[in-house]
Amino acid sequence: MRHLLPVLTTALLLLVSGCNEFDLTVQKEPEKPLNAPEAVITSPGNGMALAETFNYPLTGNVSDVEDLDVTLLATWSSDLDGILAEPTPGAGGDVSLGEFDLTPGTHTLTLAVVDSDGMEGSDTVEVDVCEIQGEGSLQVEADGHIWIRIIAGEANAVNELYLIEPDLLTITMDANEDWGLVFDMGWYEACTQLVFRLVTSLNSTTYDSNVDHNFKIERIDPNLWHVGVEDGADEDYNDILLDVYGGLADGEEPPNAGVPPQ
Repeated sequence: MRHLLPVLTTALLLLVSGCNEFDLTVQKEPEKPLNAPEAVITSPGNGMALAETFNYPLTGNVSDVEDLDVTLLATWSSDLDGILAEPTPGAGGDVSLGEFDLTPGTHTLTLAVVDSDGMEGSDTVEVDVCEIQGEGSLQVEADGHIWIRIIAGEANAVNELYLIEPDLLTITMDANEDWGLVFDMGWYEACTQLVFRLVTSLNSTTYDSNVDHNFKIERIDPNLWHVGVEDGADEDYNDILLDVYGGLADGEEPPNAGVPPQ
């Protein structure tokens, strides 16, 4: 037993002396790359047309792998109107603004987000905000279906009424026979302007609603207009009467569709 320690010491020295190099470096786990935050605009959709008088919601979400949503810095901006808002993200990273006013023109809307590491993310959409025409015009503010309903035609006034914008369409060749008729023009984007053309039965004179005073257009509510047409000089505007509904959803019909007026 007295000779055991020298023997072990000698063996250890021989083992150490037989190695040329020692690598005593502590291997660290490689750093994980940082992830940039993400921003997503959910509305309005890219390429949408919006009316200046129609407040439209700006909705979107932000997220990040490393940071909590509430700690992210979010900014809504427009290349025309500048910074719109800097909301604090809510549940699920929601940064929606609800309804918001935008000036007329073509906007590039941006939702940008910055995380605690200074990394950035963004999303953009382009929208057209139209300037609604003044009194006497008929311009729908919301996208959707446009319906026309013929309310009445004055007796013995066999006038022809057409739509010339946005499409060519015969509305009636005789409102006395077609009163109560209601039909769907189809789907149109917001800001679509309707222009009517009257051809009188008396002398085939032509009047267009965007240049002549033979049309009285009254807005009853945001998506309903009453149109009175005058074929002579008495200015009673009851030779043809129409209701025009705009912004109706697919499958939606205007109130009392197909029911003749009393």
